[in-house]
Amino acid sequence: MVSNNVIQIVPALLLGGLESLSFDLYAKGKMQHSLISLQYDAEQTFASFPQLQSAEQHCHFIDKNPGMRWSTVQKISRLIKTINPSVLHTHNEGPLFYGSLAGRLNGIKRHIHTFHDTWVFETPMERLYAKLMARLTKPIFVVPEKNLITAIKAVFPQAMVVAIQNGVDVVKYHSSERLLARDNLKLPKDNKIIGCAARFSVEKGHKYLIAALCKLPDDIHLALAGVGPEYTAIETLAQQLGVAGRVHFLNNISDMPEFYSALDLFCLPSLKVGLPLAPLEAQACGVPVVLTDVGSAVKALDRQSGLAVEAKSPEALAAAITSVLSHAVDLSPREYIKENFNIETTVKAYEELYLGDYTKW
Repeated sequence: MVSNNVIQIVPALLLGGLESLSFDLYAKGKMQHSLISLQYDAEQTFASFPQLQSAEQHCHFIDKNPGMRWSTVQKISRLIKTINPSVLHTHNEGPLFYGSLAGRLNGIKRHIHTFHDTWVFETPMERLYAKLMARLTKPIFVVPEKNLITAIKAVFPQAMVVAIQNGVDVVKYHSSERLLARDNLKLPKDNKIIGCAARFSVEKGHKYLIAALCKLPDDIHLALAGVGPEYTAIETLAQQLGVAGRVHFLNNISDMPEFYSALDLFCLPSLKVGLPLAPLEAQACGVPVVLTDVGSAVKALDRQSGLAVEAKSPEALAAAITSVLSHAVDLSPREYIKENFNIETTVKAYEELYLGDYTKW
């Protein structure tokens, strides 16, 4: 007998937007979720994402080595046999590959796959692999914004593709006392502080934000939360440009509402993105946002308080940051998030897909 369980497979359970959604589906949904992480072990994961420890008994870590490995399919297949899920939910390209193979081997009938980004199919080989895997379990594809449906349909013309917006837990994400937050994070109390929370990777555009900082007054500082392969390169760049004393590298943050509350402004300088979660979280905490006009990022922006600019332009970032910091507004971006991006709506929509209710689409 098939259970009322969901298995979610993610690339890694390090703290980020994709991982936050997976955890919210586990914590707030009515169905029982198990979370499978392809990369990293439990110790690395819980150090990055401490709140995930409440789900420890439902977390499984493949800790795979680089490259495609049949042993990864076998490990996932054994977990599927043990958990006996009614739904397989994969996130992004690696989990689509391994999850589709393991799902087919175990007769999974309902497969939901979420694309958090749409640039994962940039090469012909990536598109070929994705098409082959999709034939195995015929997943329903989910994107975070309607205007991304066309990009997925171009690769999977016969597939069902639906849009479910990312959401924020507006109870969890709210502002707290700024000076206390800065004290806890060891940030300067008297400076204007711009913040960015994103994985240190090329597509997140950190180097453009560092370059923009050079064009801003010396009393403006930058707080960076996260880790990733470009971390050392960004540290080095800050030193080379003479702004290292104004850049605060905070690594992974366990209390993100506290981080956002410490900021005067949040900036996401991405080169590529779907519908990013971090700007939604920041605005839920009452912090205005400057971001780049890529993907569906502008959909996350409260235009009463924030601005969108072209990507790869330190000049545009600096001008927008100056403008937002100098123009106080009466309307908090929090209200925009509460009205348009509540996590409860997101979870409900996913559970309708899990249960096979496709009528709203």
